Amino acid sequence: MKYRQSISSFMFALILICFLFPFITHEFIDNYTLTGFEIVTGITDNPNSGDSKVIYTYFLALLGLIASFLKSQKSKNIAFEVGIFGAILLLWLRVETAVFITYEIGFWSVLLLFIAVIIVNNPLSK
Repeated sequence: MKYRQSISSFMFALILICFLFPFITHEFIDNYTLTGFEIVTGITDNPNSGDSKVIYTYFLALLGLIASFLKSQKSKNIAFEVGIFGAILLLWLRVETAVFITYEIGFWSVLLLFIAVIIVNNPLSK
């Protein structure tokens, strides 16, 4: 149980760090790459910045990091649910976006880490 809390904390911290990596590349007339943090904060003039699904995913990871420091069984359940919702939001973003968008290492790292959070905090495992 104890190692799961520390692994969850580490994975959520890694998710937040992965938002600093290149997240998407728009490849149409003007090629540009945005990090996850640029999308969350909307600090660029690009139409893809400020996407609500990425913003919600970022705050879910922040919630998961905070919840992973709680010393109760609820923290495992919260981490599991945050992992599910984060993965669903990223997959939804992937399905919904334009064909000229390429997903970069930040996107795939965040998605894989959310899936790892789901596996580690599975309530059916002991």
